[in-house]
Amino acid sequence: MNAVRNIVSITDGRPVTTSLSIAEGVGSAHKSVIQLIRQNSSDLSEFGPLAFEMRVVNRHQGGGSATEYAILNEQQSTLLITYMRNNDVVRAFKKHLVASFYQARERVRVPHNFSDSLRLLADEHDRRQALDQENRELSRQLTAQADNVAFHDAVTGGEGLYSVKEAAALLGTGQNRLMTTLRDMNWVDDSNCPYQRKLDAGLMDRKLSQYQHPERGAQNSITPMITGKGLAKLQTMYSKGGSGDERGVH
Repeated sequence: MNAVRNIVSITDGRPVTTSLSIAEGVGSAHKSVIQLIRQNSSDLSEFGPLAFEMRVVNRHQGGGSATEYAILNEQQSTLLITYMRNNDVVRAFKKHLVASFYQARERVRVPHNFSDSLRLLADEHDRRQALDQENRELSRQLTAQADNVAFHDAVTGGEGLYSVKEAAALLGTGQNRLMTTLRDMNWVDDSNCPYQRKLDAGLMDRKLSQYQHPERGAQNSITPMITGKGLAKLQTMYSKGGSGDERGVH
């Protein structure tokens, strides 16, 4: 990870960081980080108004240029880095950022007298418990994100097809439950035959076979198959706690 000093500062009594610090920390171009912030501005604004300022940033070849950067509070910066693709540098910076905000909060909580000390000790206990819970949740989200990326890369990297039974096992659900989900999402019809639009989208395929009926003779059979692309889409839905109700998604 690039060495980043003082990535969290205190502004108006609250810890903040900047898009410049985040870009340097994850080894990314600042332009890419600003673009990611603007793409997710509605999500980030749920945790406070987004603030932008201008700064003259020195260039390696000399001189400087005015650069617009974003000022982010703890919740906004934590959410932002969950949208970044994981690698060793990004994972290391995420831990560094969490620790830096924790240290910054410690600096602004200075007791003034004995009564304040007792009150702050009680508050600190509650705050530490809340912070531990927050960190555990962040760790769970980051781990889930990494697992999602690994799952996506694994199943979409080849040209394999998965039966509903195989897909259900990979998704950690039951075969009948997954089949019900595929019907609810309008991926297959009531006869379990994939809809043409899902075939065209590369989410589903079908396996054609024949069997011998004792009375009607040779009969055609269609077995629904899920592609790697379709399995990755289903895994994303399941990881978000989706119920499978995607009737409006085509």
